[in-house]
Amino acid sequence: MINNADKAMYLAKKNGRNRYQFFKAKRDAARIQRTDIESQLHGALKDDAIFLDFQPKIDIATGYLCSGEALVRWRNPTLGLMLPSAFMPIAEASGSIVPIGHWVLRETCRRLQAWREKDVEIVPMAVNMSAIELRDKTLPARIADILTETGLEARFLELEVTESDLMHQSDASVSTLVALSDLGIHIAIDDFGAGSVSLKHLKRFPIDTLNIAPCFVHDMLENAEDASFINALIHLGQNLALRVIAKGVETQAQLDHLKSLGCDGAQGFLFSKPLSATDFLALLGHDPPSWQQPRMAPGITVGSPCSRGG
Repeated sequence: MINNADKAMYLAKKNGRNRYQFFKAKRDAARIQRTDIESQLHGALKDDAIFLDFQPKIDIATGYLCSGEALVRWRNPTLGLMLPSAFMPIAEASGSIVPIGHWVLRETCRRLQAWREKDVEIVPMAVNMSAIELRDKTLPARIADILTETGLEARFLELEVTESDLMHQSDASVSTLVALSDLGIHIAIDDFGAGSVSLKHLKRFPIDTLNIAPCFVHDMLENAEDASFINALIHLGQNLALRVIAKGVETQAQLDHLKSLGCDGAQGFLFSKPLSATDFLALLGHDPPSWQQPRMAPGITVGSPCSRGG
């Protein structure tokens, strides 16, 4: 009882003091699970429990596969397969995000170069970048070392940074992003529209791509405000000579509407769920791809990067 009372007291302090807090067993169980996940994360890379899936991005005008996104996964020994939303926030809080992020970057570059050396026509691949990684001033040098080590050309790597992360550290981020862009790496703002990046700030960053947040795509056909907002984002990208990619596209009607608005690219379950490395390689290795593969929609061929911005 005293132990549980202490936990409630510390939670009250954490939430601003001068308040009372009841102990809740459910909340304590969640805290214990979080602690277990944090502990297990430290050995996840050493145990080869972290791996990547890859999801295609499609050029809307041509139907071609134009790029992809590397998505980290974790085979947790007790909880099973875990998606990034379940463990990456814990990794950020514990500091494990740094070695995991480095591994994701290196593994993405290594795989792309290995596929290219098999005479497979590869496409640029996006990797998510956390706020903690973005604050690291050595990041451009580390990525340059990875590119040199693997032999991959910088133009095949894209870094996705969320809009909220950019705003929280805009001044610190500019020099890092400029250095990365100078290497030839493409930079994308992820979940664009969900944060509050002003046009003033947007002009400061060396951005190549705007990724529209899935929450707007999901409701755009039923919600007039979301539809108008997406239209405005696409026109903003066009006026700034940026590619615009809509994420979370799940229906043909959504795709048709995005095409009518002039959106450059799309990503989502309409085309493909995230694929294993083997399945993504099989997709790249066919020209046109074999649409006998599970979970893939017909009518897409491997092509060049999404048109606007090169």
